[in-house]
Amino acid sequence: MARSRISGREIDLQTDNGSVLWSFIQGEQLAYQIAFDWIDNIHGMTVEAVVVEAQNTPGEFPTEVLENGKQDTLQVYMPIFAGEWNVASVYAKDALVYVTEDAKYYQNLIVDNVGQPPAASPAKWKEYGPNNIITLLFPSTLSTDYAVAPLPDKPIYAYFELAINEPAGTFTRSWKPMRGLVEFLFSPTHLVT
Repeated sequence: MARSRISGREIDLQTDNGSVLWSFIQGEQLAYQIAFDWIDNIHGMTVEAVVVEAQNTPGEFPTEVLENGKQDTLQVYMPIFAGEWNVASVYAKDALVYVTEDAKYYQNLIVDNVGQPPAASPAKWKEYGPNNIITLLFPSTLSTDYAVAPLPDKPIYAYFELAINEPAGTFTRSWKPMRGLVEFLFSPTHLVT
């Protein structure tokens, strides 16, 4: 029976699709929904997303983190899961419920919602999709106080990473499913005060 060399690196057991590139015009504030299809229920897990200033030369991809550079933790939003929908319950705005009859999740759109089932009141509820979605906010202040500013044809960069941690348990798992670069492009409106 033939055997492979123990130091061979032909099979990578932990592969991914590669690094991401987020691109923003300096001063933009945008939110993105991200679904994790390999997680059934993200509620109860800790999600952290960070951006760290790179050692920038405008227009070039960085290869190092800027020593004592800016570090930002991004706001991660997950709707509060309120459980199975109940006609007698009062739901807070953005609460997430599951309706067994429909086999769907719904997010509440109004303050102190009570009464009709979500499928019967689309003005009060929207279908949410699976319970594995987060919203990530990139604030307008990112890169505004970096050591180097973008030039009209030369962006600057930061490093991005998103981490997910299970609640404490016997074998608590941690994943880092998304990482890469954040590109900041020049903005004339950002210069005008």
